[in-house]
Amino acid sequence: MSNANGEDTTDMTDTAVYETTDTTDGTTQEETEAKTEPPTPTTPIKVACVGDSLTYGNGHVTKAYPIVLQSLLGDNYEVMNFGAGGRTATEGLSDSVRVDRSYNMTQMYRDSIAMKADIVIICLGTNDLYECNLTSETGKQNYIKAMKNLISDYRKAGAKTVYICYPPYALNAPYNQVGNLVVPLVDRVAAECNVEVIDFYTTTLQNPNLIDSDRLHLTVNGYKTMAELVYQKLTGKFIS
Repeated sequence: MSNANGEDTTDMTDTAVYETTDTTDGTTQEETEAKTEPPTPTTPIKVACVGDSLTYGNGHVTKAYPIVLQSLLGDNYEVMNFGAGGRTATEGLSDSVRVDRSYNMTQMYRDSIAMKADIVIICLGTNDLYECNLTSETGKQNYIKAMKNLISDYRKAGAKTVYICYPPYALNAPYNQVGNLVVPLVDRVAAECNVEVIDFYTTTLQNPNLIDSDRLHLTVNGYKTMAELVYQKLTGKFIS
């Protein structure tokens, strides 16, 4: 720009001038600057661990599998423990089932829905063996319906992926019937809802030393094993 006397009055402070030069690796200055810009912060992937006392970590709460899983996955994930002791998947559909025992009647359920997790891991069924008579066709259908309802609820809340689990093996009756009664029902739900299964049952069956002295809940190593199995499923990586 010139003034009335023909003098250039362009304000060089208002115009940024960049000289493009080649660097030793063949890139331009602009390309080098673009490479060194700080990365954009990412939002952690939210993981909701839903279940009963085996998720909560009964006996070793500070070593519960969701807590160990958080340490394995790192800062790119946010893992929350929504375990509620003594709860069933089965809803209050008959007189033999106490409504207040159903997971979907708990604050943990409401909190897990509110989290709007990206990934939900559901491990319920151990208490259904005691409360809900899974040997009967009615009991089986009630369990299946309740699990389907939970999967639907979390999908509606925004979950991109839902996993359901074979609960860990237990040594005392009736909980030692997980393999005979719960596992086949989990398989049916998984097939009908198109979800993947995480198997806590086989490892604990083959390694009863992972089961605690109450013959139902797990040792610290047992909960650690649960976390490692979930980690493997989520990442495709094995713990060395």
